[in-house]
Order: sequence, then C-alpha cells, then structure tokens
Amino acid sequence: MTDDFIVEQTQESDFDALRGLFVSTLEPHYDGDHDAHLTRLIDAHRANGQDANGFNSLAQLGYVVRLEPGGRPVGYINLAVKRHGTAKISPLIVDPSARRRGVGEALLNAAPHDVRLLYCTVSEDNLNAQTFFFRQGFVRVGTAPDQYRRGKTELILQRPRLRSGVKNDDPFNLVRVQDSAQWRKFTELAHSAHVNQPLPAATKVTYGPLRAEPDPVNAKAKTAYIASSPDGRELGGIILTKKKGGSTKLSTIAWTDTDVLDKLLTGLSRTEEFQETAGRIYVHMPVDPDATRVFQAHQWRLDALIPGLDDTSQVAAQWSTASAHVAPSVQSPSSVADQKTWSDYHAELQDMISAREWDSFETPQELLISLMAEVGELAEELQWTSKIPTRDLDQHSIGAEMVDVYNYLLRLSWHIDIDLLDAAFQKLMRVKEKYPVDKSRGTTKKYTELR
Repeated sequence: MTDDFIVEQTQESDFDALRGLFVSTLEPHYDGDHDAHLTRLIDAHRANGQDANGFNSLAQLGYVVRLEPGGRPVGYINLAVKRHGTAKISPLIVDPSARRRGVGEALLNAAPHDVRLLYCTVSEDNLNAQTFFFRQGFVRVGTAPDQYRRGKTELILQRPRLRSGVKNDDPFNLVRVQDSAQWRKFTELAHSAHVNQPLPAATKVTYGPLRAEPDPVNAKAKTAYIASSPDGRELGGIILTKKKGGSTKLSTIAWTDTDVLDKLLTGLSRTEEFQETAGRIYVHMPVDPDATRVFQAHQWRLDALIPGLDDTSQVAAQWSTASAHVAPSVQSPSSVADQKTWSDYHAELQDMISAREWDSFETPQELLISLMAEVGELAEELQWTSKIPTRDLDQHSIGAEMVDVYNYLLRLSWHIDIDLLDAAFQKLMRVKEKYPVDKSRGTTKKYTELR
C-alpha cells in the first residue's frame, strides 16, 4: 500500500471496469480499436504476461491502483517489457477522480528494477499527460507525426538514467583559457579524453572573447573554455567558433565521462558567446547512446544524421540549441515564432517549472490569484490609452503582460486537469449555437434577446 491506495497486479475482476476507463481515456487522442487493444493485453495478463502476438515484447505487465482493498481500479499501467531491457508504457491511465494524488507515480514505480529505460509516446495536445511525465523526469527525445492519428503528432518521451560521478553540488567552473599554460592543459586533455572530433595540432585560440576580434567569422577565430576539479584534474573543455549568419559552432568538446559532458552543456549556457550569439549553437557529435541522452536532456534539437562526416565508419549527429535558448535581446522579433509551435512552448514551460520545482508551491487558488494580479498589470498598461493609436502602444510591455496572463491560465488548467484546447472548441460550438449568424450579425444583444 502506498499512502491511501494499493498497487497490485491486474486481476480478472478488473477487466470490465478497465474497459470503460481505457476507451474513454484513449479515444480523444488516438485512432484504432481500443477495445481490441485492451482485449489483447487482458489475454496476455491471463497468460502470466506472455504476449502471443508480440515480436520484441518479452511480457505485458499490468498493474492497477485501488483506493481500498477490493475496490475498483482507479489507475492502470501496462508495461511492454522488451528484449532489450527497456519497457514501453502502453498505456498509463488514471481516473480523473483520482488524479494529483500520486497514483500515476506509484504506477511508474511498479516497473521491474531490471528495466533500464522507460519510454512512451504522448499526443502533442494531451497537455495533462505531458505535464505528468515531465514532472516524473521524462524528457522529449523526438516527435512522430501521424503515428496514431492523422494530423496529430506524438511526442516521444523517455526517462534518462545518467551516471552521477559528478554531483550537483560539486564545484565545476568552466573558465576561459587565458594563457598558453591553460591551452597546453586543454590540448593534453583533448588527446586523452572523449572528443567529438580529433583536435588538429595546429589549432590556435584567442585568449579573450570572440566579440573582441575585428572579424571573428572570416578570421576563423576560436576561443576555449576548460573545467577542472577542486584537486586540479582537467575534466573537460570546449572550443567555440563564430559562423556566418550569427550562429556559433561548438567545434570541439572534450569530456572525461558522461556527467562531465552534462556539466559542460550547463556551463556553456553561461558563457558570453552563448548569451550573445544571434543564432544558434550547434555541434557535430558521434552517435553514442550516453551522449545522445545528455543532449536530449538539455533539450538540444537533432538537426541531421550525417554518415561519414569525420570517419567513414561513423555517423555524426548535428545537435543545435532551440531558439528559446538564445538570449532574447539578440533575437529578431519573428525568429521564435518562425521556428516554434505552441506545443513546443508548452513543453518548454513545463520543463522550466519542473526543473525549478515551482509546481510544488502551486495550487489552483494561488494560480487564480496570480492570474487576477497579472490581468490587473495588463490593465495598467492600457489604462488612459484609449486616445493613443494602436500602433503607438508599447507592444513589448503589453505582450509581456499578456504572456503572464496566458501562462497562469494554462498552469491553472493543468492543475485542475482541464484540456484547454478541447474546452475552447466546446465553448466555441456553444457560442455558435446561441448566436446564429443570421440573428446576431451586427448586434451586441445577448442571445436571450435575439429574435
């Protein structure tokens, strides 16, 4: 028993209750015969997990949550355990009446200890599910358009398990290489540690910021940073180069283990070059499972897979930072909108809140009060401006306040499990019914007054 509920394997008596919950939860987001899907899982559960139709699946493990012994299931998870030591969550369902009580987390914890990786897909418009999985440490590793419903994109999520040789509270300062002695240490490290590509012997770096160079792009100027442990060991380093179009290339990255690579990407985001770049930061990396997990965890974007770029026997991955990672002060007004979607924004907002653990302070009441306060600040921006032409209003300040209002409204919908997009379309349909075009055109009358 966990808190006030019970987690146990699916029983024969659960199947009828699960059928309604299964279909009603999946139908809004996925096509296909959900009843047949559950029937196949039930058959596997009856056979001690053996899936007669599964190719890579070793077992289908089903668990339910009950609020009391013998009670109806209010949560269900099926884990398709694969031959590779991974498990796909297919699906995880919590009854709306039992959400935000730890039921979903308890179901995730039911996964066997020898499963090294959990993964799943979530519809891009299922914001409640995205919020849950991001809070549980899952990261988005890709997208799959039209996978389970035409016109819908699935987010591919997984929970990474990185080694922890460098603790979060360990001193780890990434400092600019400022003299030949430090540069010698960097080159020695690059020849003994992991590197994305061999460091040419003739490589030269400037011992200052790239912006101090007269023409850093055409001069191919490079600047380097190095990180050391408290006892003086060199742990990792990076070399940055300015490129045409305002982007910056992470031309060399050296790391002693995966945890150092993780810390280097965190340190990179604090460098002057990162903050001042007018485009993106990008890097070419050999395809490697551990390095891939690190870049995915930092929300870098996979741009391309390039066979034979540095070695005919290897495939290189080009990773780049998303637009939202670039300093706002140097972005063009349309750069984010041109490359981002609302789904991307919602995912990054969830990731930001989860990383800072702000959600632990949030309640619907606190969010509503904050929402009302932000509406007041928006009103202040427009107070006494009725005679000012719209084009002369402070669009930057007004836009910022509108975003604050939107963020709190969105977070409120997550906390009380409201699908805002679905609710919006339902409301729109009701408004259309109440206000027929032929009766409401050109009038502000309430629907009860229309004739």
